[in-house]
Amino acid sequence: MKDYHIKNVFVGGVFANGNTKGASIGWEDYEGYFGQISIVSPENIHLAGDNVQIDSENMSPEFIKAVLCRMVDLAYKEQK
Repeated sequence: MKDYHIKNVFVGGVFANGNTKGASIGWEDYEGYFGQISIVSPENIHLAGDNVQIDSENMSPEFIKAVLCRMVDLAYKEQK
């Protein structure tokens, strides 16, 4: 996986609108770039057969994976 040099990842918020739930994840890199990833899921996803939707401001799936991996790395680093 490409190294995107992601410095920080944080949960920007969680929300529920009617039958939809989700969360926003913010990120920033060492060059000062930043952005947000929104993850949205229907309330009854297992019944509706729908998929989780990700709005990533046109970032690639590989980049989204890198952000989520960095979030896990930071969380476990802080627990040690």
